[in-house]
Amino acid sequence: MFGRALTSVAWGVVAELYGRKPVIIMGTITVVIFNSLFGLSVNFWMTVSTRFLLGSLNGFLGPIKAFDVEARVNYLKKETLNYICRCASEAKKLVEDVEIETHNVDVAERQVAEMFWR
Repeated sequence: MFGRALTSVAWGVVAELYGRKPVIIMGTITVVIFNSLFGLSVNFWMTVSTRFLLGSLNGFLGPIKAFDVEARVNYLKKETLNYICRCASEAKKLVEDVEIETHNVDVAERQVAEMFWR
């Protein structure tokens, strides 16, 4: 965790400069390598150093969270647009229904007027 705390801002800058995908790929590779070395550690200092390097070179948490947020925002935009289209369609249908009813009332009023003015 100490290694991540020291390098998370730097990894964010690298992700912005070179893209998230290379940072995520490099982070995945370093997880595989340094977790394997951590498991093969033979003394305390090798264990500490591999965990520190694992945290320092693993910069994919920030880019993955940013990717997740962007994916959710895009999903919400799509859902919102879909909802707006449905609302517009429903409003158009309601306007058409009101126009039909207004025409029916006009016809009924003319019939009543003809009946009383004869």
